[in-house]
Amino acid sequence: MSTDFTPRQALGVIDSPVVLLTSAADGMRNVMTVNMVMGVSFNPVLVAISLNPGSFSHELIERSGDFAINVAGPDQISLVERVGSAHGAEVDKFDDFGIVTKAAERVVAPLVDGCPAALECRVIDTHPAGEHTVFIGHVVALHRREGLPIFLYRGDYYEPGNKLGTFFKGEAA
Repeated sequence: MSTDFTPRQALGVIDSPVVLLTSAADGMRNVMTVNMVMGVSFNPVLVAISLNPGSFSHELIERSGDFAINVAGPDQISLVERVGSAHGAEVDKFDDFGIVTKAAERVVAPLVDGCPAALECRVIDTHPAGEHTVFIGHVVALHRREGLPIFLYRGDYYEPGNKLGTFFKGEAA
């Protein structure tokens, strides 16, 4: 047991999907790399994202009330790194990084073309959590295509490689 650890060391042992979070409001748009994302509920289908209140995406999501979770694939690691190294209030990451988008069906946030999956979400609640805000989003549309997602574990990117079994599909006790 260790009681001497950094926040990144503690949270790094929980694998998480790597997503390109998109948002838009008042003619402005942003994309940022996020790995603090999780499913919350099956009925209704809810997800949670955790953002620093100083981020440009935080501001846009507060204004618009929606966001899109674009699940990144292995061929997008370079894009994930570039997006994560720039601040959206200072540069237009879509133009500067040549990000191709398509219009979402139910939210104003754009969708990143080429992602294995994307979730369109409407904010239904927010909660302060430490130095972050947790946005709870109701999934109002799902987009899927061929391809696998990437995950972050202990600071490294991974892709699924071996199916070890099927998760319990029945009702929980």
